[in-house]
Amino acid sequence: MKVTVQKGETLARALEKLHIGIALPCGGNGTCGQCKAYVEGFGEIKTCQFRLPGDYEVRVRPQMTFDAVSSEEEILNRIRPVTPREGWDEVPVMMVDIGTTTIVCKAFFQGVEVTVSGMNPQRRFGADVMSRIKAAGEGRLPELQQDVRSFLMEAKKRLEEQIQEKTGQRHKHQVETILVAANTTMTHLLWGWSCEGLGRAPFHPVSLAAKTDVVAELPGASLSTLPAISAYVGGDIVSGIWRLGMSQTRRTELLIDLGTNGEMALAHGGELFVASTAAGPAFEGSMPAQKIYAAGVFRCLAYMVEHGIMDERGLLCEEYHEEGYPVSESGMFDEDVRITQDDIRDFQMAKSAIRSGIESLLRAGGIEATDVEKVYLAGGMGYYIHQEDAIALGLLPPEFASKVTAVGNLSLAGVVGIQKAGLSNVLRELNDISGKAREIILADDVLFHENYVKYMDF
Repeated sequence: MKVTVQKGETLARALEKLHIGIALPCGGNGTCGQCKAYVEGFGEIKTCQFRLPGDYEVRVRPQMTFDAVSSEEEILNRIRPVTPREGWDEVPVMMVDIGTTTIVCKAFFQGVEVTVSGMNPQRRFGADVMSRIKAAGEGRLPELQQDVRSFLMEAKKRLEEQIQEKTGQRHKHQVETILVAANTTMTHLLWGWSCEGLGRAPFHPVSLAAKTDVVAELPGASLSTLPAISAYVGGDIVSGIWRLGMSQTRRTELLIDLGTNGEMALAHGGELFVASTAAGPAFEGSMPAQKIYAAGVFRCLAYMVEHGIMDERGLLCEEYHEEGYPVSESGMFDEDVRITQDDIRDFQMAKSAIRSGIESLLRAGGIEATDVEKVYLAGGMGYYIHQEDAIALGLLPPEFASKVTAVGNLSLAGVVGIQKAGLSNVLRELNDISGKAREIILADDVLFHENYVKYMDF
């Protein structure tokens, strides 16, 4: 493709302006190398560091994330149904899950369902929320806000076009309400709120309350965000808890959302315990996962442990230590992909953070893994992996066998259900979830840190 780099901008930014997704986990510091692309005349370069103005032929590596965008019908087979209020989709309505890595949007109109998704353009400032909080504090908040609002504006336009095409109606039906579920940092960036209180203890968000307003970038539509629980457990988890009915159940149930931010919630004895841990990009489409997909990454790693290709500490055998293990040698995949030592370490840190968080939540509830009756695995990667592999690699306790249900993008499923029921009709329950949930601060939890070292091993 032909790409024009303007004076003062990077090739990564020029590609972003063309809506070409480029991952910048290091925030554009040039340290991770995941933004590489081929530029004719220069070879493969880091797009975040290439600043030479001009017109170039560029080939970009395929980027992939695990949206797990399920249809509403498929979601209903796994979680509680919602009785729609009368006339809820007489005019187009739009629901959005703003994730740190991916943004997924759905719209409904008179029985028609359409979807638009893509990479969160804010990732040019870094892969995780801390990098974006830092950027916001350095004066980049207006850019971060505009990135997400521009995405929503374009998504709204594309959804309206899809509706017009599917209905065959010439009149352009415009979305009138937009309901958003997002983590607390993404919500702050969307509204343009200061993120200063999110970046350091004792963590004081500007607001955790639901908010509805109109914004210039989304003409003709009102924009609403859901209430959050804390600085690091946001409206996306509130959305999922509501959709699962966890705030009202007397059963012992556990929700685990596998994403850049590993959030989880435990319902036990009428109480709610929540926690959040930084899992990093390993569960959002790391390099090997781009070609062998989520289930394949888990299965291949399990195979590597079983056949001695890497040891229980995750160390590759000498034959593959430098170049990585070619997955085609396992006989399970044909793709020309290697799993490197760095890939394994990223995975170990992510899975250990999740497993250690689970153990801390169980202790907070005063229960053992055997007491958990139902485990909901949310998020893109969670939708595809096999529970046997997750248990074999130590992501989940063995006691969870046969108790796991994959629910895909639960945050989006929740916000769809809330839109159907009517935000005003369920806001009291959402606020109850926000108010009653007890957050376990894993950074202050001695057990978490002890387990983190323990569960690094396979």
